[in-house]
Order: sequence, then C-alpha cells, then structure tokens
Amino acid sequence: MSSDDEDAGSDNGGDDKQSSLLKAFFSKYEVDVDDDDDEAVEEIDLSEKQLTKVPGELCVIPQLQESLRTLCLEKNQLKGLPDAIGLLHNLHELYLRENELESLPAALAKLTHLDSLYLEDNALSESGFPNEMHALARLKGLCLQRNKLTVTSIPSKSLHPSRPVVI
Repeated sequence: MSSDDEDAGSDNGGDDKQSSLLKAFFSKYEVDVDDDDDEAVEEIDLSEKQLTKVPGELCVIPQLQESLRTLCLEKNQLKGLPDAIGLLHNLHELYLRENELESLPAALAKLTHLDSLYLEDNALSESGFPNEMHALARLKGLCLQRNKLTVTSIPSKSLHPSRPVVI
C-alpha cells in the first residue's frame, strides 16, 4: 500500500470514528434523526431530557460543529452553558426555554449565524447577561420573558438597538 493509500485510509477511519461518536450520542440521548446522513444533521432536540448540563460531546463532534442549525434544549434543568457552545458556529436557532439558567457564557458571541435565541422562563439577571452579545450581528429575535431582567437591566452595549427583544 502506498503512503497515499494509507493517508486515504486514515481519513476514512477518522470519518468512521466521528460517525460512531455521533451515533453513540444519538443513542445515549435518544435523539431521533430524520435523515440517515449523519454528515448533515441540522436539528437536534434534547428537550425534556432532564439534563442538568449540556452534554459535552454535543459541542465537540465535528459533524455537528459544521451542520447543526437548530438546537433545542428546552424544559431541562440547565443552570449554565459550557463555553464549548461557541464551537457550534453554524447554529441559527437556540431554544433554551424553561431551564434554570442564571447566566450566559461570553462564548455565545461566537455563534455568528445565530438569528433566534429563546431564553424565556429562566433565572437570568443583569450580571448573567454578557456584554459580548452585541457581536451577534444576525440576531433577529431574542426572547427573555419571565427572567430576572428588566428593560433597563440589560446592558445597553449588549444588544444592537435595531434588534427586537421581548422581555
């Protein structure tokens, strides 16, 4: 076997390993995937799974970093988000309703494609709302009802003035 063949084989081995990680993740968290194409998973719903933290492997599986557009983590017991959430750089929609979030990581600002962020029914306060949120230039909707925030408590430099915020 030539070194080119060995390199090609190692790439396939890496793909197989990543595919196995993804399938193990889906199995562990009972995630239903509509398409058999693991490479193009665009939506994952982990709502009502009684999660107390975001599964660490979710943010580090390369296929998900590239393809995931919608992540639903509603109705769990999440108190925070890992900084690794920023690795899901193609995320467009993030649903975090009805958790116990007290703060958001500055790493959310790395989600440059994010256009909708749903944070209703959490425990977010002014000190837990990062100033870096202004970097989310594509954010069209931010829902913050039933948190510990008020219109005046959101740091003015956190959001672009033209972005709709529902508090």
